[in-house]
Amino acid sequence: MTAGQPGARVLRVLGAGIVLTVLLVCTMLQVRLWRDSVTLFEHTLRVTGDNPVIHNNLGVALAAQGKMELAAPHFLEALRLDPNNARAQNKLGEELFAQGKIAEAAAKFQKASKLKPDLAAAHNNLGRVYAHEGKMDEAMARFQKAIDLEPNFAAAYKNLGLALASRGEKQKAVEMLTKAVELNPNDPEAQQILQILKTQGK
Repeated sequence: MTAGQPGARVLRVLGAGIVLTVLLVCTMLQVRLWRDSVTLFEHTLRVTGDNPVIHNNLGVALAAQGKMELAAPHFLEALRLDPNNARAQNKLGEELFAQGKIAEAAAKFQKASKLKPDLAAAHNNLGRVYAHEGKMDEAMARFQKAIDLEPNFAAAYKNLGLALASRGEKQKAVEMLTKAVELNPNDPEAQQILQILKTQGK
């Protein structure tokens, strides 16, 4: 059968159709596979085996979905595989802080900040610990450090604003909270506190 014969054309069309079908199926599988970060990192772990970076990333993705009970084991595994993983230390500290285990959380945040001094999240979290303990000078220094390292860190601006408000420094508090809301308009707590401060004394 030559290329010019009708049968050959039919085979070419059928062949192209089969290829397109295969490609479509593959695309659908990939879309389903990569539908979210959790699926991506779970797949990567299955393919690559134990990997501290992927365990940490999977923990972060799960934590972002509010599934800290599922995230914590991945942070622990990341630390088992790489005890110097500053981000995993910090994230595990956040879980401990949420559980009210302040001293244990502080130890994790301290270690994270020593392992990676430019990790803004660790400094912000240490500030939260100090604020919880009523050590406002130390807290504000850490929040400011986090902002210096990451100028668009909305949570650090909010925390600094709250610390300033607790000290009666209303004008500076309003400035920090205004910046926090600009960076993260979806933070109702920052918006509410900012509104309260602005209406005080009117």
